[in-house]
Amino acid sequence: WTNQTLAMIVLWTGAVYLYRTYKGSKSYLIAAVPATFMSVVTSTYILQAKEGLELSPSITYPAGIVIGILFLYLFLRVTVLRADQES
Repeated sequence: WTNQTLAMIVLWTGAVYLYRTYKGSKSYLIAAVPATFMSVVTSTYILQAKEGLELSPSITYPAGIVIGILFLYLFLRVTVLRADQES
């Protein structure tokens, strides 16, 4: 899970970098889409695994999706939505 967590962090960092470097294009989606997926996978695993919280899959799958959507929202709020407000 540590490798997946590292991949998730690097993908979110790459998405922010792409957004800031190539403003006006949607190149950040190249990293933001897989980062969202990795956020769902990583959070679901931590919630469900024996070394994690050992929750039921009926709880962890929806929670993982909600966490992924939350991370995507936070990314968009800090980057895209803030730029729209400043314009």
